[in-house]
Amino acid sequence: MTSKAALLATLAAQLRFPDYFGNTWDAFEECIRDLSWLPRGPVFVTHTDVPLISDVSNAMTYVAILNDAVCKMSRPADHPLSVAFPPQYHDQVMWLLRADQARRT
Repeated sequence: MTSKAALLATLAAQLRFPDYFGNTWDAFEECIRDLSWLPRGPVFVTHTDVPLISDVSNAMTYVAILNDAVCKMSRPADHPLSVAFPPQYHDQVMWLLRADQARRT
């Protein structure tokens, strides 16, 4: 995935986001931290690479939103959320998280 619009559209379709989903990072964060419209059970977001890696600012935002959502949604009984990236991208994902944290401070 190389564009924010394509990534958000794919996630919205795969996770069956509500019709009010606005295709913005704020809307994505709101939806990924709720998931109440889905049937009960675990929710997995699995990647084949790191989306938006050529757009570092948006990649940082995406990974940070996922990280925050997993922290919030990993425990609820209704929709525990898990996110996976292939092992070879671990360093990139960790760098994106650290870079996002640095830009927030």
